[in-house]
Amino acid sequence: MKKNNNLKHPDSIRYIKRLREEDDTTFPVNGYHRVENAKTIRYQGSTLLLFTLDTCSRCLLDWLTDNTKQNNIVFSHEYQLKQFIALFKEATGKEYTMHTVRLAFKKLLDRGLITRINRATYQVNPEYFFSGTFAMSERERERERTQLIRKNLEAGVKKEPIPHAINQ
Repeated sequence: MKKNNNLKHPDSIRYIKRLREEDDTTFPVNGYHRVENAKTIRYQGSTLLLFTLDTCSRCLLDWLTDNTKQNNIVFSHEYQLKQFIALFKEATGKEYTMHTVRLAFKKLLDRGLITRINRATYQVNPEYFFSGTFAMSERERERERTQLIRKNLEAGVKKEPIPHAINQ
């Protein structure tokens, strides 16, 4: 991947904003447009799980993947969920209740799209999604993703939820 050699604004795209005329000479005046350098990769194998999600669950998952911290960590604190509710309302005019969002969060957990780390701390499953930056090389990103998956497997985290026992 080609690096942006723009030292003044490394996360920006330089473009000609306008032309300035001075003494019968035209000069370009540059503008800068900031570009987000974070990205989330969706890996094959998640599509069938995504098809089973309702609108709230899918939008919540998209929002969570956009807001992951290091190691795909996300939080389910009321403050974060209220941010999601407000953003969804701003974008669509529809407002979810906190109860609906918590049910959507549980559905993501039950489907194995997120895994529980501890109280109110979860991880977007790196088998399906991984967040990083464009500055990370493909090799670095895959090495970090592999380490996360290995850690989850060794901790007993399952890719799919354990079915409830019948007639116990």
